[in-house]
Amino acid sequence: MYADTGSVPVPGEVSDGSYINYPRRRPGRPSWNSSGVPWHTLCYKDNCPRLQQVKAHWDPGNIFHHSLSIQPPV
Repeated sequence: MYADTGSVPVPGEVSDGSYINYPRRRPGRPSWNSSGVPWHTLCYKDNCPRLQQVKAHWDPGNIFHHSLSIQPPV
């Protein structure tokens, strides 16, 4: 479906990105995402740094997480 963008819905003219609840097991794997766009950009676009700050404030121990969770800032 998204052959021109490495089999993922890269935000742009055709798509607004990926739906966060869309089931997929390993979003960071190149075999799943060959677009070169990080999985967090597909799901959160440019909001990832801001969301990481929120995560660091409200969940600094990363207790609430799943495979597509915002990771605490490094």
